[in-house]
Amino acid sequence: MKLVNLLFTHLARRRPYLVLCWCLLCICIVPALLAAKQEETPAALTVRLMEHISVLEGYRVHMKLMVYSPEPEEQNQMLWYRRGGFVRIEQLGPYRTGAVVVVRPDLENLVEARAGGVASIMKFSFSPDNSLVRGITGDRPTIADYQSILAAFQEIIGQGLVTRFRLQEGDYQGSAAWRAYVEINREKARVAFLGKEDAYEMVVLQKELRLVRLNRFLQGKLISSVEWSRFEANPSLQPGFFRL
Repeated sequence: MKLVNLLFTHLARRRPYLVLCWCLLCICIVPALLAAKQEETPAALTVRLMEHISVLEGYRVHMKLMVYSPEPEEQNQMLWYRRGGFVRIEQLGPYRTGAVVVVRPDLENLVEARAGGVASIMKFSFSPDNSLVRGITGDRPTIADYQSILAAFQEIIGQGLVTRFRLQEGDYQGSAAWRAYVEINREKARVAFLGKEDAYEMVVLQKELRLVRLNRFLQGKLISSVEWSRFEANPSLQPGFFRL
C-alpha cells in the first residue's frame, strides 16, 4: 500500500496530467460499470421500470396480443390507465370487437363489462376470472396495465421462481433496447399472472425505460406475445371515462 502511495505521489509531482486523466477515467467509467452491474438482475430491472411508469398520472397504449398454438390468433385493444388502479380496455378486433371492460378500485373484486355490437347497451359485472372478460392469452383484465404486470413479475422474483436470467443489448424497431430472458420454476409457482409458460422474454426500450414486448415460452417454444405501441403519457380524459 505504501508503494502505491509513493508511486501516486511521484506521478502527481512529475506527471500531473496522468493523475488527472486517471481520476477522470474513474469518475466516468466506475459509475457506469456499477449501474450496468445493478441492471443485470431481474429485480433491479423491474424496480426501475416500475419507478419510471409510476411517476405518470396515467397513460394510453395500444396492445397487440397473439397466441401461436394450435392456430395463430390476434387481438388488438386500447388500454387507458389512471393512477389509483383505474383501467379501461376497448377491443378493436378481430377478437370481440367493440367490447369494453373497466377496472376500478370501488368495484370490490369485480369488473364492469359491455359487449360490442347490438348488445352494447347492456352492462354486466363479472369476476376478473370469468372467461368472458379474459383475452386470448387468458390474462385477467386486472393484470393488463404496466403496473400490474410488473408487480406480478416482482412477485415471481420474490417467490424465488427465477432459475435463469440473461440480459442482452440490441435493437427493437430502430431503438436501443434490452432483451431480458427469464426462466422460472413453474412447478413452485403460486402467481395468478402465470399461465402454462415456463419462460419470458421482455423487450425494454433503453431511453424510455418502457416495456414494449413480452414473449411467453413453453419448453422453448413461443406460445404467446403482447406488443405495446402508440404510447401516450397523461392523456386528457372526460369525467366518468372509467364508468360504463
